[in-house]
Amino acid sequence: MSKGQILKVMLFSGIVALGLTVMLARHGFFTPEEGLNLHEISGNADYQEGNIYDVPGIWTDQDGKQFTLAQFRGSPSAVVFFYTNCPDVCPVTVKELSNAMPKLSGPLKTRLQVIMISMDPEKDTPQAMKAYAKKLGLDPHQWHLLRGEELPIKKVAGLFYFLIKPMEDKIHHFEHHKMVGVVDDTGLIKDRIMFDFKDPNTLNFQIQHALN
Repeated sequence: MSKGQILKVMLFSGIVALGLTVMLARHGFFTPEEGLNLHEISGNADYQEGNIYDVPGIWTDQDGKQFTLAQFRGSPSAVVFFYTNCPDVCPVTVKELSNAMPKLSGPLKTRLQVIMISMDPEKDTPQAMKAYAKKLGLDPHQWHLLRGEELPIKKVAGLFYFLIKPMEDKIHHFEHHKMVGVVDDTGLIKDRIMFDFKDPNTLNFQIQHALN
């Protein structure tokens, strides 16, 4: 490939990326630039863009225990957004992830933690989340269902460019993606696996590849 052809490809890629950015903004995606800058909010000079373990806030899990995301530092994580009344996308995502986890190889099979962030903390009480986890057969040693305040939820969603859009719908309360985020043991985002574009049967390989 000639230098001219390479430049054309680079220019085309840049235009596509710019168009995608505009499209995401128009469709209600949270981004780190839309009021989610932790430098401004917390004054934390050590904050690294893309590191979810640095997002401040207190979270409550399905057992009523309180957590900070920093407590997950030292373990790689899969991050899922959900709400317990979700009729389809959330339980399907959880099922596909739970099917993929036993297929992971090496220490990752037991080291990987799953952080599930509720989009509807008002309704997703610890009792509701515990019933949801029990219904789906989730191991509490690896699966952590968390509810928090609105701003930290938006901050984490922003780092993943994850859509959370409330809807006036009796069945679907939120418009959102079918996504699994992959985070290394320091909290840096390694991948955003979008199920709409990839085969869910390869989810374990995608997670393994992202963390290798």
